[in-house]
Amino acid sequence: MQLASDDAALRGLVLLAAAGLAVAGVLFVTTLSDEAVSQANEDAELAPRGVHLSFTEDTSTTMTVTWFTDGGEDPGTVAQWASTCEDLVDPDTRSSTTGSAEPLTLAPDTTVHEATMTGFEPGESFAYRVGSAAGGFSSCWETSTIPEEGPVDIAFYGDQGLTPNAEDVRDQVLEEDPDLVLIAGDLSYAEGDPEVWDEWFEVHEELHTETPIMTAPGNHETYADTDPATLPYEERLAQPGEEIYYSFDVANMHFLVLHSDLGDAREQGVYLDMLEFAERDLEQAQAAKEAGEIDHIFVLQHHPFYSNTQSVTRWVEPEHTVVQEQWLHRYDVAMLLTGHNHNYERTYPVAYQAPTDTSEGPYEDPIGWIQVISGGAGRGLYEIKHPNDQLPYSATVEFAHHHTNLHVDGGEVEVEAVQAQFPAGQVLDAFTYRDTGEDTPVPTPEDARADAPSP
Repeated sequence: MQLASDDAALRGLVLLAAAGLAVAGVLFVTTLSDEAVSQANEDAELAPRGVHLSFTEDTSTTMTVTWFTDGGEDPGTVAQWASTCEDLVDPDTRSSTTGSAEPLTLAPDTTVHEATMTGFEPGESFAYRVGSAAGGFSSCWETSTIPEEGPVDIAFYGDQGLTPNAEDVRDQVLEEDPDLVLIAGDLSYAEGDPEVWDEWFEVHEELHTETPIMTAPGNHETYADTDPATLPYEERLAQPGEEIYYSFDVANMHFLVLHSDLGDAREQGVYLDMLEFAERDLEQAQAAKEAGEIDHIFVLQHHPFYSNTQSVTRWVEPEHTVVQEQWLHRYDVAMLLTGHNHNYERTYPVAYQAPTDTSEGPYEDPIGWIQVISGGAGRGLYEIKHPNDQLPYSATVEFAHHHTNLHVDGGEVEVEAVQAQFPAGQVLDAFTYRDTGEDTPVPTPEDARADAPSP
């Protein structure tokens, strides 16, 4: 929910006065001095824009907020919060923190600001605003931290860009009001263009100021003329760890986020470091699961391993896929959440490309893991590669703009793919995954293919 700030209203009145007001049929024109007009323009440049939430620390007790200002100078980085927007007005009823600020590499007149608000209770609702005394403050927004215990609702999608379809997906997600949004790469399709990035954050500001977003880089985040190529992505989004690969916990879930454009990872010199981090992280997550501290482990990345649609094979490296699949089995990963292919596709529980359960579910302690491709969040859709001969591991493929919901309550995960249009809100696919805590065998590729059910 957004409420206008006093500072924004004041700046609006100044601009109206400068343009002239017609009152009672008489035109009154207020002529401001060049100095006053210059000051008004400067204040507007220093005003916060592109505000968005994420997590860099604990998801139950903190919230990180990022925004941009223009004008080539740093007006200050302040985040304020309170129980309600009304309480933000009173210094005695609000909390405040300062943060960091840096110019953007490809847009040095733009400053990116980042501040982390702390001291919340799990699941606590609060109001906040950001800005500075010099540039004014943003509107007041309301959000909440993640509950320490479920249920938790997560919206997940990828391949968004700037299209009317992307706005339809955004509106559907706004209506459902999830606790967290996961984006599986190819966010803005800016490819380094600062103006496209700016527009993307502006178009999605209402969602991103109410709901924290956590993202994985896609191949379109690697096309900027910078070193590294992902620098514009890293500068504009506040995420933990290395930012292009990292992990975080949400309630009873652990998420590992990977940079799956392996060629770019090698060019940056981070590929081997990422592999080492990923295996160590999954090993620790599995230990936490066995100790009863979490119930589910998910991996979020841009590229799927295999698919019934076009545009995946040239990005897949079989040797890497075998290694990563072994991790998914060894460390009891529930699902691989991906994008890249511009449609919806979901596998059965699989082990090394062979389905282990071809029923409609519920999938209770299945052997293997489930891959979900949710790449239909805005850009043009891809044709289905095998429309009359669906591959054996593929449970369903849908040609539609959509997002995917994960409703997590204890050991149960209810998954729904929701259409954004024609008609909006229609469920394309739904399945239930259950983890009861029982051990499941770790399959080998040979055993998986030998035991695969007949199509």
